Amino acid sequence: MATIANYYQKKEIKGLFLILIADIETTILEQKYIECHLRDQGIKCKRLKLQELIEHCHLNEDRNLYLRDELVSFAYFRTGYNLGMYTGNLAQVRKCRQMLAVSKAISIPSVNFELINLKRMQIELSKPFIIRQFLNEEEARSLETSLIESWDFDTMRDVDYDILVNIIKENKEDYVLKPNKEGGDNNIFGE
Repeated sequence: MATIANYYQKKEIKGLFLILIADIETTILEQKYIECHLRDQGIKCKRLKLQELIEHCHLNEDRNLYLRDELVSFAYFRTGYNLGMYTGNLAQVRKCRQMLAVSKAISIPSVNFELINLKRMQIELSKPFIIRQFLNEEEARSLETSLIESWDFDTMRDVDYDILVNIIKENKEDYVLKPNKEGGDNNIFGE
């Protein structure tokens, strides 16, 4: 958060730090800590549910994001990592995410970071031949030491699927089931 406070001061930013929250919030203490720290630095913060963002935010012709009549400099996502976190119709959700993506407001995390954290992207980027399209051999070998083998059950042949499921059942403590749900807290261990 010190980096954000420094950014506000260096760039002389005057806009809001918007914290986008879920309809039912489970991590409010962590969020309040961030909010209080920024307020202590003179940064105005507002907490807003995604539906309220859809209803009350707009872009001007210069792509500045506004919450009613207040400029928004940062949009900090504490929710919105999957479609189930949005209420309302999907056309509004798409419009909202597009508005944020094209605005001058800095999204935390960025769209690029959100994409790279999708399970599907993690599976693809863990493949050696994919990594080598972006990195040289030495960098690829170094990165591979921190990667784990991942499988996508949706694209497996039935025979491979059955073999893998049997291996996992025999060694449950060695595997983590990661459903294709974003936002954490969805993994299954040792079952």
